Amino acid sequence: MKILIFGAGTLGTLMATRLYEAGQNVTLLARGRRFEDLKKYGAVIKIEGTNTEEVERVC
Repeated sequence: MKILIFGAGTLGTLMATRLYEAGQNVTLLARGRRFEDLKKYGAVIKIEGTNTEEVERVC
């Protein structure tokens, strides 16, 4: 199954990352500065209450 997340805000990025980690074929639609940041840094997920960050590279 192919999944499109329309919007790369906080929730869209989190959902896309979790679905990708679960093995799904996911496309995250982003534009402008958000698109550039995702290309440069990947999806960075910070775990609340800890100093932990997860980074998922996107292409």
